Amino acid sequence: MSVYFVRHGESLANVNGLVAGAEDDSPLTEKGLRDAQAVAREIMKHITAGELHINKIVSSPLQRARKTAEVISQEALGGLPVEIDQRWRERRIGKAVGMKHGTWHHLEDDPTAGVETRQAFCERVTEAYNELARLSDDTLVVSHNGVYRALQTHIHHVSPEKFVEMPGLGNGEIVEITKQGESNE
Repeated sequence: MSVYFVRHGESLANVNGLVAGAEDDSPLTEKGLRDAQAVAREIMKHITAGELHINKIVSSPLQRARKTAEVISQEALGGLPVEIDQRWRERRIGKAVGMKHGTWHHLEDDPTAGVETRQAFCERVTEAYNELARLSDDTLVVSHNGVYRALQTHIHHVSPEKFVEMPGLGNGEIVEITKQGESNE
């Protein structure tokens, strides 16, 4: 069983340098659609070479991820049904929606701001990952950069408080998730 992770294509919020979180259903841009098509071609190349086989595709419900997943499904996976799982959505950021990147973290300690705690966010993502890791299917997850960082805290045994310090992914980037101590083979 392998889990592959794709960050959605470029969204309107990405272009504008704004945080969208789970509350802003920011759509893909034209470049974002091209990002989705490019990662679909990359996946198809690896499938054709016999290096990759995907049995299941799961997506965040947010349209930037869902549309990326649909493009990958249609262009590389023969129309494999895209399963929507709420646990793969981006972090809830409450009043921070629409703020510039790097300007909103003071709201994390404000109980009235509606920001999902780092702990709760990382636990939600870990639960979703652990469920997939128990399956025999090779699974592709299409989600968000914050989700990828939260997943990295689990994989590398790092405190959820440090999830924002974890490496991120570019739009339309794909990686294989390997838990620390596990083999890729």
